[in-house]
Amino acid sequence: MERDPGSFAALIDDGYGLRVHCEKCGHDVELDLVGLAAKYGRETNFGKSVLPKMKCGECGAKKIGTRLIAPGTSSSGY
Repeated sequence: MERDPGSFAALIDDGYGLRVHCEKCGHDVELDLVGLAAKYGRETNFGKSVLPKMKCGECGAKKIGTRLIAPGTSSSGY
């Protein structure tokens, strides 16, 4: 069985990080992928299962954007 490239397992095992940002107020944070995998399961697809349920921790908006952080790169800045 081929693994889902959007799963927490794939992101973690391949060394990726993930940032989310609120498109309303600009709040931006890097996600704890290991913690989310522990909560939702390593094989859970972030974009299909978790992202639609997310809301901004600052303003409560549900319009959340994502930014994939490539292995070996800094997560700060754009």
